[in-house]
Amino acid sequence: MKAFRKLFGQKDDLIVDQADALVRVAYTTAVASFEPTLDRFAALQTAYQASDNKTDYIEQFDFLMTIACVFVAVERLKNAGIEETRANEALDRIEFRLNEWNAIDSIPGFEHCQNYFTKEYEALRKVGYEPDHLVQDAVASWIVADALGKPPEAEEERRLVRFIGAMIARKFANWWV
Repeated sequence: MKAFRKLFGQKDDLIVDQADALVRVAYTTAVASFEPTLDRFAALQTAYQASDNKTDYIEQFDFLMTIACVFVAVERLKNAGIEETRANEALDRIEFRLNEWNAIDSIPGFEHCQNYFTKEYEALRKVGYEPDHLVQDAVASWIVADALGKPPEAEEERRLVRFIGAMIARKFANWWV
């Protein structure tokens, strides 16, 4: 696509290019993160071993991680100071790529993540949660709650939230920079 833009004298648009790559990079990150995360946390190992279908469990984890990564980047886009027309074009491209990746579940999954995040963020904020980790832990709690089949409460479960949240934030909190 870049080659065609240059061929026809159009400027590169880094924002649209980043939007175009977001879902693919989020999915790659998700797939690459499962095994190291599983190896590191006994709570996740226990939930995985208890699952009836290991393949479905991994695919669900990958789905949730992908959606959460995209969600964090989209939330940052809203506050990145990008001109509205370009931001909307980026959002349209992200929606297109989400539907291309998973036409049935991606948009409902994104909306579910957004709803969970909103509630969790407010609940954590009200109790004076650490501001530096508020966003990443609120979104990671969504993944962990699903992966464990319950809200994260035990110390190791909270460390799992922090680990996943940091992984997501490291790569996607500054996606548009």
